[in-house]
Amino acid sequence: MGMGQRRTNPKGVKRYIFISQEWGNNGFSLRNIAANTVALYDMWECAKENLTKEELNCELLLAIDSMGRTAWHNAADKGHIEVLETLWEWAKEELNTDELKNNLLLGKDYKKRTASHRAARMGKIKELLKLWEWAKQELTTEELHNRFRLATDDKEQTDRHGVIEKGNTEILQVICDCPKKELNTRGVI
Repeated sequence: MGMGQRRTNPKGVKRYIFISQEWGNNGFSLRNIAANTVALYDMWECAKENLTKEELNCELLLAIDSMGRTAWHNAADKGHIEVLETLWEWAKEELNTDELKNNLLLGKDYKKRTASHRAARMGKIKELLKLWEWAKQELTTEELHNRFRLATDDKEQTDRHGVIEKGNTEILQVICDCPKKELNTRGVI
């Protein structure tokens, strides 16, 4: 189902469903309200009242836009740390461990880029560090190293490639330092 398409609920009443970028025909956009967490909370409460758990998960938390990105990707990409934290809080309440891992922390967009890739490419240090913190909590050492840190996109590039292309040495330092500290404390290096 595409963004903003109508869907019939079991009672036969037509309504719009929030599909990653849009809420109903009011024209609210996650991009427009991203900095306004009050509006985001209002949307969440409205969604919880009107959607089933499956709809809440599939059509809100894990919904993808035409670029294959979730609200999670967009919050990391745009530098909306409060939105990222809010989405994480809600996801921890609503999703199971596999969904958290595979659809958020390791979830990829149409270019096979994770939220971490997006944050790194866009120079979003706070978001990158927060994603790393959550990945440490939820992923095994193997997943953290092989699937998070060394994740590749559709061009087989890691997040470091994009950062090097942009010449952002500060982000490159963060990308290189965080894993060393964590893997060292876990006795891997």
